[in-house]
Amino acid sequence: MEASVVTDSTLNVIVWCISFRVFSLLHKEDTYRTSRQAVLFSYTPFTEIQEFLLSAARLHKIATKVQSHVTKRAKPKKVEDETVRRRSMRLQRVEPSGVPVPEIPARPEAEEYPRVPAGPLSMVPENQMENSKLTEEFLTMWTRISETKPNDTEKRTCDVERYRASLNSMTLSEDNVKKVVKNRIYSMAIHPSESTIFVAAGDKFGQIGLWNVNCKTEEGAHVFIPHNYPVSCMYFSPFNPAHLLSLSYDSLRCGDVTRAVFDEICLH
Repeated sequence: MEASVVTDSTLNVIVWCISFRVFSLLHKEDTYRTSRQAVLFSYTPFTEIQEFLLSAARLHKIATKVQSHVTKRAKPKKVEDETVRRRSMRLQRVEPSGVPVPEIPARPEAEEYPRVPAGPLSMVPENQMENSKLTEEFLTMWTRISETKPNDTEKRTCDVERYRASLNSMTLSEDNVKKVVKNRIYSMAIHPSESTIFVAAGDKFGQIGLWNVNCKTEEGAHVFIPHNYPVSCMYFSPFNPAHLLSLSYDSLRCGDVTRAVFDEICLH
């Protein structure tokens, strides 16, 4: 069998057929695109769009022209002859007679007290460097009235009528009034002794004043400083009146007169 031979003329015919086919396809696609654009243009209101754009440009031009003609309003001039405001005589600190009111003296600042250190504190009264004879006698009196007898622990019946009669017979005299501490009293405790009236008062700045009401001299009262803050509560121990419990913001202390010391029970 003889092999087929492709001549140059045959190749030319094949190339021409392929080119014609491609050209026909491209022509059809271009014709289809042109027809679609024509249909789209026929449905689009170009006239309305053009009129809208022209009107918008015209309005923008008018607005720009109006803003350029606007002028700033001139600030009004200050009136030199303004009416002077009347101030009341109270604000001027002048009495109706025309005499100036004297200046109120400034309040003195609160007196500063030294900070109380932590730990046990000796029972040394304020403004004393060491125990004096008067202080020793005072603490001895507290120890003596705090001694309990074995018979005192027995329960006693309360005589209401006798108690009521005692309250009705109570009077307040000038001798029984004394300034024990310097500042406002926050708490107070009364010793349970039946022979001596012994009172403790705690003030705003941590001071505790102890007063033997039966003593009519100045030596009957002593001031101690076991706290830094107000003494909010005090109590003589019912089991051992030689112990004075005092509570403040900084600590809880127990004043033990037998050892002449304020022990620190709890530190806040």
